[in-house]
Amino acid sequence: AVSASLGSIPGDPLYQVKIASERARIAVAQSASDKTTLRMEYVGRRVDEVTRIAGSPVNDNGSRLNTAVKHIKQDLGSVQQSLSDMSKSAEPKDVVEVAKLVDTKSEEYSATLEKSNDQLSVSDQVGVKEAKAMVEDISVQAVAVLVQAHANGAVSNDDIAATVGAKIENIINKANLVAEANATTSTQALPGTETANQALTALGAAKDLLGQQDYVSALTKVIEGKELVHAAEKIVDATTGAAALSALSAASSTLADPLIIGGNASVSITPLITPSTTCGTAACQPPQGTSTASQPTGVSTSTSPSSGG
Repeated sequence: AVSASLGSIPGDPLYQVKIASERARIAVAQSASDKTTLRMEYVGRRVDEVTRIAGSPVNDNGSRLNTAVKHIKQDLGSVQQSLSDMSKSAEPKDVVEVAKLVDTKSEEYSATLEKSNDQLSVSDQVGVKEAKAMVEDISVQAVAVLVQAHANGAVSNDDIAATVGAKIENIINKANLVAEANATTSTQALPGTETANQALTALGAAKDLLGQQDYVSALTKVIEGKELVHAAEKIVDATTGAAALSALSAASSTLADPLIIGGNASVSITPLITPSTTCGTAACQPPQGTSTASQPTGVSTSTSPSSGG
């Protein structure tokens, strides 16, 4: 039954067997690093399920997606806590290995979830985008763990510079996508463009700090840029989603109100540093009539950067 369940997705008769077998493997895992590695593997399975559901013509996709997203969030919450605990007590080698795995896998999962959204309705995209934002938050937390490990001498200067630099470039690409999407869909720049540009400014500052080998401060700017990109995406989603739902409502009176996409998962490993720049301009506010998500939090480390390798 366990073997047969591996290809199941939410709604299939054997899906609960699949979930139960995964939980059993986690329960008997010997170490925190093993448990975290397994949970990231299972997040990957849920992401694969989202992809398969998105391409399925089944009518109850919304319910199936909700189940997969629920498990993604549960496992990511456990990964978040494990990273925090391991950074305080585990062997530095194990911490670095797990943090690198979490960062790499998170980037893969984020890209896959983004592609899946193209096949989903506006209402079905909501939960998937919340999961995607949480995956990206976990990725930054993993980099924060590596920055702390560098400060403690467990990661070389070249390695941490490459890791933080890659994260900066990745978020810059996402900010550019938001800005470019707005530029191609409107003759007048949408509010999300301004917020995306604020993100690019923060990430430019992160690059400068990276060049100075001030990795903790660079990471703070990375967090600021990430949160601004999330805010820009919410604005765009609220604008385009409201327009799409408004058009559909002419044919149906049962549609839900437009939703703001999430991304408010906390990824702290120590008391947080609040980004110095926030989305506070009038142009950066969600469109009239939509709700706002709680202010996302960031990640900080409690150690000072090391100049050595």
